[in-house]
Amino acid sequence: MREQPDEFVSELLLSGSIVTSKNADKGKLHTMKIAIRGSIVLVLLLVMTVRIIHGQGMTLTVNVKDESGVAISQAIVCTAVGPNAGVKFSDANGQAVFNGLSAAEYGLFVIKSGFGPSGDNQVYGVGNQTRNITLLKLAPGSPQPLLPNGVACAPPSAFAIPNPKITTFEIQTASKLVKPTVGVTATIFGNNTTTTNPNLRLHVEFDRDPSFFRVAEIQNINNPEQELRNLPWQPYTAGMAFSFRLDTSRSYGTRYVFMQISRTGSESTASPAKGDSVILAPERIKTFTLTGQSLKDFINRATQLGYRFTVTGSSRTGNDPCPGSFVSGATVASDPSHADFVETTTSKLFDRAERFLNPFWKMSDIGVSANHAVVSVSGPTSGRSDDPLRTVTIKQGFTFSDPTGSSIIGPGSAGSVTCIANTGPTPKFQTSSIGSITLEGPDDKQAVDALFKLPF
Repeated sequence: MREQPDEFVSELLLSGSIVTSKNADKGKLHTMKIAIRGSIVLVLLLVMTVRIIHGQGMTLTVNVKDESGVAISQAIVCTAVGPNAGVKFSDANGQAVFNGLSAAEYGLFVIKSGFGPSGDNQVYGVGNQTRNITLLKLAPGSPQPLLPNGVACAPPSAFAIPNPKITTFEIQTASKLVKPTVGVTATIFGNNTTTTNPNLRLHVEFDRDPSFFRVAEIQNINNPEQELRNLPWQPYTAGMAFSFRLDTSRSYGTRYVFMQISRTGSESTASPAKGDSVILAPERIKTFTLTGQSLKDFINRATQLGYRFTVTGSSRTGNDPCPGSFVSGATVASDPSHADFVETTTSKLFDRAERFLNPFWKMSDIGVSANHAVVSVSGPTSGRSDDPLRTVTIKQGFTFSDPTGSSIIGPGSAGSVTCIANTGPTPKFQTSSIGSITLEGPDDKQAVDALFKLPF
């Protein structure tokens, strides 16, 4: 194209047209000047060049969008003059504003990974100006347009591109909606706090599109990044929908789901984790009555998890042969109302600082018995149905036997009794005295799942 006089170029500009040329082989946009004499000279270098002749402290506003009109955030917008360059990132509205521009010729470049430039820009006269830049999505494998030689603005690799962040993360739960008129069952999603369906939909928004993401259930909500860093990164494609299934092998209750995103799939560019919670509830509850082996398994598991079964107090009334000491020797358990002496012991069962059962579980009854004894079970003092702590009081009568242990002599014959000093550890409650435990909980779990495991 040959050089045109200023008058011709002025008419071309006033008609709203902008002329560009492109060398498809090299992937470069070439420079072409369009001028209004004594006012504005426009040169397109990758996107355009603006010459501001009149005025000091002028403002240039650049709006960046894609071909569908959606604002593009975090695009690199660069105004370059000579060896100096001013760089901004487009904001959430796709806008970058340069204030205080002096009279000079500025190269204006808009760079966004995955996009190429477009020439459908408009020019708005002299003074404060606005440029609307539309970037076209590049086809996979297409080369990025190169900056022309001699342009003072540095290439994208020289800029500290900010890492993307998650701006919104919400769990949406699924529920079924039956339409009787047509007999159709539809699944709808909403922001419910409790659900019986482990399949979730995640509503996620970013300040700019990432390249990778990872999402998981988290137990330590104070440091979710520590748990997420052990997971592999998954590739992200623009506009993809997120779904997630909760782990049904774990206990019911409050679940926490967190996500991280990254520009490069490395820990150095990983965003802060953002998450949400939901309560996973069982569909049905059933009653568990534990006896025999199932009862032993439950008590053994409780002991492994730190629940204690401890005698907390002991006293005797009647003809006490060993005041302040343990009794060992020739005594026979008997009815407290006909005994030589009565020993009353108080014990705590399922005692632990964090003792409450897992969500949706409760202990409704504990059966305790002892030979010729009066047994009472009380508690829990918290009044909570998920609190297994019980206080057991056993009044046990004892009668002295003869030295051979073959017959009962009667009151006052305590010669065969041995007293043992009370210097040992606190005695444990004999869990064999527990005859049954009744629980209520999710019908798809086992009784031992009621016990809460401390997060050591």
